[in-house]
Amino acid sequence: MNAKKEEDIKAFGELVGDPDGLRKEVARLDEGCALVSALERLRVERGLSQRELAARAGISPSTLNRMEAGTDDQLTIGAVRRYLGGLGLSMHIMLDDESLPAAAKIKQSVIAIGHDLARLADLARQDPGDKELVEGIGRFRGEVLFNFLLRYMDTQSKISIAPDIRPGEEVFEEAESPLLHPV
Repeated sequence: MNAKKEEDIKAFGELVGDPDGLRKEVARLDEGCALVSALERLRVERGLSQRELAARAGISPSTLNRMEAGTDDQLTIGAVRRYLGGLGLSMHIMLDDESLPAAAKIKQSVIAIGHDLARLADLARQDPGDKELVEGIGRFRGEVLFNFLLRYMDTQSKISIAPDIRPGEEVFEEAESPLLHPV
């Protein structure tokens, strides 16, 4: 929150007699508009007016205006998909099930990283003539693997709370496919 906004909130809070309560409410409202703010920021960064984006997204300017004036709770996935499509972007959603055991959540995260690395490989295949891109993606994938192995070795002793697991033993129980879905 910028200093001017904080100062205005404090002054108004003092007028109504509850500066801390007002500050908390403004923070709650700001948090409830994070996606709306991000969408609007993407539009502005691309130099598009609401009218231009509405035409590209296939929605009315008034609908787009209501989207940007509303809260995250008022958005639908379809509307966000159309908005992003008008910007030339796609959307992926990762669902996080807090009730899963830690091993299943870790496995899902690793699988999601694998999907992201596969997308990088797909990008390299789209333009195999761009040697710099292909080599850069190859280096990046190698760095990811190298850094993963380093972190794994660094944390192995810290997370080893169960009896030692012998090489080749199954560490993860079989989990459902990751909750990562292109939308």
